[in-house]
Amino acid sequence: MVGLAVAMGVAEVATLAAVPSLGVALLSTSGLLFLYARRPMRNGKDSLAGKLPGANPRRAERGLPGGATHRRGRIFLLDELARELEGAAKPSRTATLTLVTVKLPGDQPSGFDPGVAQRASLLVAAALGRVARPTDLVSRLDDQRFAVTLSPGNHEHGKRFGERVRLAVANRPLIPEGGSGAPVTVEVEVSITALDPGRPCRPAEVLQSAPGERSLIRPARPASSTAARSAAADVRDLRKQLVRGYRGSAMATGGPA
Repeated sequence: MVGLAVAMGVAEVATLAAVPSLGVALLSTSGLLFLYARRPMRNGKDSLAGKLPGANPRRAERGLPGGATHRRGRIFLLDELARELEGAAKPSRTATLTLVTVKLPGDQPSGFDPGVAQRASLLVAAALGRVARPTDLVSRLDDQRFAVTLSPGNHEHGKRFGERVRLAVANRPLIPEGGSGAPVTVEVEVSITALDPGRPCRPAEVLQSAPGERSLIRPARPASSTAARSAAADVRDLRKQLVRGYRGSAMATGGPA
């Protein structure tokens, strides 16, 4: 198309010298052809510009590499939390961390494939992608858990987000491979932690303080030495009471003291 427009332009040069009125008409025709030929090129540049790193906001592109769910992991989440904590110092900025845990029924129907847990994670990841706003950040902590940074967002936003995720997941139960067997409804457990600008802390501390993070990955602390000493004292006191009771009953019956 471009070559045709150029060829017509060359032919018009000779025509202009002979017939000026025809030259004007030919120039307008070739100009339209040239613009039409360049339209795909311009559209291609526009689509390419949309894929450049600086073309879109940092949050706008969610092509997140993280296994089959295409979500970034814990390191990326901590980096994002650092930015949110810095922005939360402003009164107009609020952010909330939401942890979403995939839950499967205890009794899985026979006939489900061994990768049912992975399929459930994919289901929840897709639901999070539909429910999350462009300003929210979805990341994957491990096989069964996701973290969503709601920005802007407070505790009420987190509650509404959790309900929407539960509904989105429940509306799409897992179907056994081959179509045989009863569908399994996947459930999610949602915990909400508001980012507190008045309490300076590191992003890792924010993540560890989240209820879901504490209950699922933080190891149980061993009993303190004070508690151990208290338990030992209780045992000794009980032993003394038993001994005193035995001696008292022996003296009352005239038995050996």
